[in-house]
Amino acid sequence: MTIPKFENETDEANWLYENREGLSAAFHEAVQQGRVRQGTLKQRGVTPPTSPQKLSS
Repeated sequence: MTIPKFENETDEANWLYENREGLSAAFHEAVQQGRVRQGTLKQRGVTPPTSPQKLSS
């Protein structure tokens, strides 16, 4: 499932509502395949790269 880019929160909320069954199915499939983990990346020792632009905002 590809999640589109949204122009505003209303569009995002509407899309999420309209696709809730597919999203739920995809989540449950990921759980069954062992692709869902508990905890944040930081807790698991994984830190995503951060650009200098994000740090100065």
